[in-house]
Amino acid sequence: MNLKEKLRDETLDSIKHSCEAFTKVFDNSGKDKVFNFPETHKIANGLYLSIWTKWEEFCRQLLILELAENPDSVLRKRVKEFRSKKSAILLAKRVTEHLDHPNNFNTWHDFETLLKRARKLVGDNNAFKRSQINKSELKYIFKIRNAIAHASDKAKSDFLSLLARPPLNLTPQQKQGISTGRLLCTRGVLNPKKKNETVLISIANIIKKNVKLLVP
Repeated sequence: MNLKEKLRDETLDSIKHSCEAFTKVFDNSGKDKVFNFPETHKIANGLYLSIWTKWEEFCRQLLILELAENPDSVLRKRVKEFRSKKSAILLAKRVTEHLDHPNNFNTWHDFETLLKRARKLVGDNNAFKRSQINKSELKYIFKIRNAIAHASDKAKSDFLSLLARPPLNLTPQQKQGISTGRLLCTRGVLNPKKKNETVLISIANIIKKNVKLLVP
C-alpha cells in the first residue's frame, strides 16, 4: 500500500467512525430516550465539522504527496536528489504552507483553488484534475459547514438560501424552525431512494465518494 492509499483509507475510516457515532446517537434520540432532539442536533453539528475538517486535511495531504512524488511536479523537476526518503515530503509540506505560517495559513475548502494550486505545482497530470469531482456539491456542503462554524449574518443568509434550492428543495413546512443540526438529522432529502437516510449521512457518503475519486 502506497502513501496515497494509506491516506485514503485513514480518511475513510475516520469518516466511517463519525457516521457510526452519529447513527448511535440518532437512534437513541427522542422522547424517553437517551438524547433529546436539541442534544442530537448539537452532536450532529460537531460530527459534521469533524467530517468536513477531515476532507480538507485529506486534500492538503494529497497535494503534499502529489508534489513530493509526481515526476512532473516543480519539486521533482528542480531537485534531482534528496538527502533522505522523508525530505521530499517535508519540503513539499513547506512549499504548500502559507509564507507567514503559523501566524497565517492557506485555506483548503475551495476546490477551484485546489485545482489551480495543483496545476501550478504539479502540472496538468494531477489527481485533482483527473478526479472530475462535482464542485457544486462541495460548495453547498461548505456553506452548511460555515453556518455551523460562524455566527455571521452572511453565513446564516447563505445557509437559509440553500434550503429551497436544489439539491435540498425543502418545503415551507420543513423550513419552519430549521437549524443546521435539524437539517442534518432530516431524512430522505439528498437521497430520495433512501427515505431513512439523514442529510448528514448523505453528505458523508458524498465526501467518501470524492475521496475515492481522488485516490481510486
